[in-house]
Amino acid sequence: MEYQIYIDVVFVVNFIMDYILLGLTGKLLQYERKWYRLFLAALAGSFFTCILYVIPPSSPMVYQVIAYVGITFLMVFIGFPKLTMRLVIKGVVLLYFVACTLGGLLHFLYYDSNFFYDLKKFFHNSKLKDIGMFYFVILTACGFFILKLFLHIILQVKEKNTNLLEVILWINGKEITTKGLLDTGNHLKEPMTGKPVMVCEYQLIEPYVSEQHKCIIEEYVKEGTVNLEQMIKENIKDIRLIPFRSLGKEQGTMIGMIVEKVTLKSETVQRTLHHVVVSISEIPVSIKGEYSVILHPDFLK
Repeated sequence: MEYQIYIDVVFVVNFIMDYILLGLTGKLLQYERKWYRLFLAALAGSFFTCILYVIPPSSPMVYQVIAYVGITFLMVFIGFPKLTMRLVIKGVVLLYFVACTLGGLLHFLYYDSNFFYDLKKFFHNSKLKDIGMFYFVILTACGFFILKLFLHIILQVKEKNTNLLEVILWINGKEITTKGLLDTGNHLKEPMTGKPVMVCEYQLIEPYVSEQHKCIIEEYVKEGTVNLEQMIKENIKDIRLIPFRSLGKEQGTMIGMIVEKVTLKSETVQRTLHHVVVSISEIPVSIKGEYSVILHPDFLK
């Protein structure tokens, strides 16, 4: 029995599925997902899969190694750069986990769901032509959103507020490495832009802050006022005042500044944020000295 394979259909179907699987894998890894990297990774996976169809290796073992190991590792390398080998292997395992889960979900929707059974009957009885791809897109989209919701619930169950991450701040071109606590109770946001704010001990960043910024920050800590004339005269535009509320104090403000960038790292997270607003605390943020930064939960979304 001979089968006719349409290589363009194979390419499109593989590309769509690879892109979806990589996106869901990145969500489980809690790794920064950039659409163009996922696009390139899915493109590479689909391209080399088609090459295997057109020019298959003579040995079935070689075919399986290339298809199920080589292409998968390649997609993870392209989609999630700068991962350690341990995380790359974890990414490959999660990719197969997501693929099997999504495959089982699509099988259930296609064969066991009454809704899709009625939908199939409607399509077959309709006068629409070339409905196969259209039906595939609907089925895949439903499976994707159901699985994405499922993964979201799993990640929400995790107690992120107890996670300690490595935090690297860049101030005036210099690098500062410390520990930060991801705290779901931190709701600080910069009022003008709505950007999330992290809280940092002044003692940590003081040696790296310019003298002009030191004068403004220390004057605010002592006097509770900001010298606007000095800021205008010295063209300082990165100082911010952040309103807050806390127990025992109905309302107040904290002084902060914009740092060049911040990188967050852990076993499952690696994310770099640019132009981050840092609120400055003159007292330690950790009683035991376990960390020097309190992170906003939105930093990992």
